[in-house]
Amino acid sequence: MRKKTKSNLIKYLIVASIAGIMVGVGTAYLASDKFLVNSSSYPQVGIGGGPGVYNSSEVEKTVEEWPVESRRIAIDLLSKYGEPDDYNRERLVWNFNAPWEKTVVHREAKNSSSTNSANYFLEQTINYQVPDNKFDLLVTEDGSVSMDKNEGELIARSNSEALNFLALNLTNDILKNNQSVEQAKKDYSSNRQMYMNGENVPYALKFQFNVPPAGRTREPGETIMR
Repeated sequence: MRKKTKSNLIKYLIVASIAGIMVGVGTAYLASDKFLVNSSSYPQVGIGGGPGVYNSSEVEKTVEEWPVESRRIAIDLLSKYGEPDDYNRERLVWNFNAPWEKTVVHREAKNSSSTNSANYFLEQTINYQVPDNKFDLLVTEDGSVSMDKNEGELIARSNSEALNFLALNLTNDILKNNQSVEQAKKDYSSNRQMYMNGENVPYALKFQFNVPPAGRTREPGETIMR
């Protein structure tokens, strides 16, 4: 009986050791760059360090400490897209939250000094390859929409997802030669005011064009490492 007990103890220790190794490997894997999204510069307040393992109460507690405007945006997106893939005291990040490639809500207002855009809390990205001969059209814009040519992406910045839809829909119209930059600016102002007044604005509800899925807008022969 004593030999059997000793044998069972040895088996238990072996199983426990293997389980410990697996937990360690899993933790290291979750902490790798494949799962974390640009989070190294901020102290993590999530539990576990990767998507799918965050505690809702922790996210909500973090957002409660934010200023009124950014908190409102964060709560709206949390109710729509669920828990973020990554978060810290300064921002929430969702990846591939269709139709977006990436969505980021910042605690404090940001400003793109290179484009002189207005202050914003929300930036959202889609896959969209801008033709070389159309690049100057974006440069003349006010900075609410910019491009990342290497990634093949358009980035919209504002304080509302609806306004990001509006800006990108009008940008698509410009790039497809459907209207001029000046007309698009006028349409943005008028449609923005209509939306603020509670009127139905299709351009502010969803994309009016087909958004390429992730990984479909890269330069020919180019490999992008995320």
